[in-house]
Parts: sequence; structure tokens; C-alpha cells
Amino acid sequence: MIVLCLTGMPGSGKSSFASILHKSGFVPIEMGQIVRGMMKEQGINIDNHTLRNFALHLREEHGSMAVAKLTVSEIHRRSGDIAVVGIRSKKEISYFKKHLKGKVYVIAVTAPPKVRYKRMVQRGRSDDFDSYKDFLWREKKEARYGVRGAIADADFIISNAGERRTLVKNANELAVLMRKLGNAPKH
Repeated sequence: MIVLCLTGMPGSGKSSFASILHKSGFVPIEMGQIVRGMMKEQGINIDNHTLRNFALHLREEHGSMAVAKLTVSEIHRRSGDIAVVGIRSKKEISYFKKHLKGKVYVIAVTAPPKVRYKRMVQRGRSDDFDSYKDFLWREKKEARYGVRGAIADADFIISNAGERRTLVKNANELAVLMRKLGNAPKH
């Protein structure tokens, strides 16, 4: 099993990257979707603030690795290669590497803030926002979780500042490389 842990700031294109990898056989698992699913089950309205507060409450109640633990449980129910979307910290990376069998690689997807903001406004997800001020608020929250440290520790960095076809090309090349690395003999 190969597990690709995708990290990056909001709007960088992690989910888009995972959907391209899915066509190469990597099953996407979104950490944020696991949290959103829990909120739906509990009848909680999902917006930017409620999602952040719910995730914070989960971490306060069940420890800083609460979402990582839920994600690892989900991975154990699956087979094949996985692309986990939404790694937030170096600690989560360590948790995945410790609790998953197989090869774990961290992929950072990056894009400039103005590009990310524009994408987030266009995608219209319930936990996104319409103002740049709210975007900056979320940036600070993500920084506190440790996303920048996870990006800095990534095995591979993929720039997603340009056209989608470049992202598709990079994802396909990375999928081929991961399969080669996954099949390499252990020394």
C-alpha cells in the first residue's frame, strides 16, 4: 500500500490533485469530509466557523490526533493505494507514518494566496467565505494547526499556480513515480 498525504493551504488544489490521482488508482480520503460527515450526522450546520470550532472541539476532547485517528481507521477499511487530503501538521504526518503499513509520502500542493482565494470563492463550498478578511482569518487558523511545517517537511512540492493541465501532468507523473518507489525492493 502507498499512502500519499496531501498537505497545503486552503484552496491550493489538494482535492483537485487527489481527484486526478484517483484516475491513477489512488483512493481519495478527505480528512475534512470525515469531519463534515460527523457534523451532518449530528445535525450541525456547516460553515467556515462551525467547521473550525467542531474540529477544535474534537481535538480538545479526543487529543490533537483525533482527525488523524479517524482517518487512519478509514484507511484500514480500504485496500489499495490511498491519497489522504488535508494533512495539517508534522504531528499528523508522524502519526500516519507510525500507524500505517506501507509507504507514506507527503505531497505539498502550493499556490499563491490570491489564486487560492479566487478558487475558494468560485468553488462555493459551505465552509468557504466571500470576503478576503475571512480568508485571512482562515489562513491564520491553518498556520496555528501547523500546515506550514507540514508543507516544509513534504517529500514532494507541487506548484498549482497555473493551468489545470499542468496539475494533471504533475499528478500523473507523481503517480507513476510513487508506483516505482512503492515497488522498489527494501534495503
